[in-house]
Amino acid sequence: MAPDGELVDSTSHESGQAVESMNEGAKEVEEGTKVISEASSTFSEILKEISEISQQVENVASAAQELSSGSEEVAASVEEQSSTMEEIAASAQELQGASDKLFQELKRFKYE
Repeated sequence: MAPDGELVDSTSHESGQAVESMNEGAKEVEEGTKVISEASSTFSEILKEISEISQQVENVASAAQELSSGSEEVAASVEEQSSTMEEIAASAQELQGASDKLFQELKRFKYE
């Protein structure tokens, strides 16, 4: 057996190493906690940016829908105007025909 002094020295040395290991472990845990905190903060910023981008995408989609509705209204208006122009052209042709008939009738009265 080892003398009492050596046993005390050995126990003291092992206790010192255990305390040193625990201090190193505590430092690593503290550093890990800082890294996790920074990562959490970074993820929070990313989520905030994603939320803002999502809102912008919704705004663009809404504006595109409004433009689409406006375009549909313009197309309907142009179609209506085109239809009206066709009716006017048909009426003009009818008037031209009636005018030609009237002119022919007037010519007949002049000669008779």
